[in-house]
Amino acid sequence: MTQISDTHLARRHKKLTNNFHRITEHIDATRPDLVINSGDLGWDAPTHLDDLEFAKTLHDALPVPCRYLPGNHDIGDNPTTTDPCPRIPRRNSAGRRFSR
Repeated sequence: MTQISDTHLARRHKKLTNNFHRITEHIDATRPDLVINSGDLGWDAPTHLDDLEFAKTLHDALPVPCRYLPGNHDIGDNPTTTDPCPRIPRRNSAGRRFSR
């Protein structure tokens, strides 16, 4: 198994995408049974739906199965007792499409 995290993918951030391509090369060379991305797949998915869709495209191209745990860059921050509960953003439907 290989665990990755904080990939922060977005089409507009080429350096981060290049980093992910390096990770892909390692995964291709080592062929783990499973890759787990433990959060922050996209750069700012709560306000830029394309970030999560772009991250999904890159993860789908990995040569092994991949599973995901969303982070705050993917689904937003949790409400606290001092702040009102945020409205449900449109990205929730994209998150469901991201899961397999």
